Amino acid sequence: MDTVRHTQLEKNPARERKPSNRLRRELSMTPFASGFFCAQKYMLCLLAGILIPHILCPTAHATSYNHYDFLNAIIPALIVQESTGNPNAVGDMGNAVGLLQIWPCVVADVNRILGRPAFSLESRWHPGESRAMCRVYLRHYVTADRIGHTPTLSDYARIWNGGPDGYLEHSTLTYWRDVSAILSTFSAKEEVAEDEEGLRPATGQHEDAGAGPAQVH
Repeated sequence: MDTVRHTQLEKNPARERKPSNRLRRELSMTPFASGFFCAQKYMLCLLAGILIPHILCPTAHATSYNHYDFLNAIIPALIVQESTGNPNAVGDMGNAVGLLQIWPCVVADVNRILGRPAFSLESRWHPGESRAMCRVYLRHYVTADRIGHTPTLSDYARIWNGGPDGYLEHSTLTYWRDVSAILSTFSAKEEVAEDEEGLRPATGQHEDAGAGPAQVH
């Protein structure tokens, strides 16, 4: 067998296994250079693991958001838009009731989401229970996994107006523009309040800051 193999190698020297140029370079490296080369490869693999998912599926790594903050921002604006803050408001031929103009189907859906009859049609007349139903509804339907992107205030408003798929409906855009305008007035009022707060003297401080304490003789 050795004679045959030796004869074949003589006829075809290219078949003889020789170390590749890359392997020869790695073998000739000093320990420091070899370690540096391994570190480079590790960093490339690490970067690939971080960047490739962002490239292939950017929404999966979108900026995180907080339901609590979004709901606290949007629900007061929805109340102004729906009822101007009147808990006894009735609309849509008697179907929509309360601060947030909640329909019977929304009450039923919220109870389905919770898995128990937590609310009744009467709950719509109570401001606290109306807000609670709105929170459950929006927390359930406005999620990044469901709508395919990081939720915005627009998504919350449009889904409340148009149902679970309201964020896709062209008809809900006008509703969102109205809610957005209300949110802008909220921001303006907060800025004015902050400015006024900055102009108020500290509690217990005399308006004439230059006056010193009365001298006792």
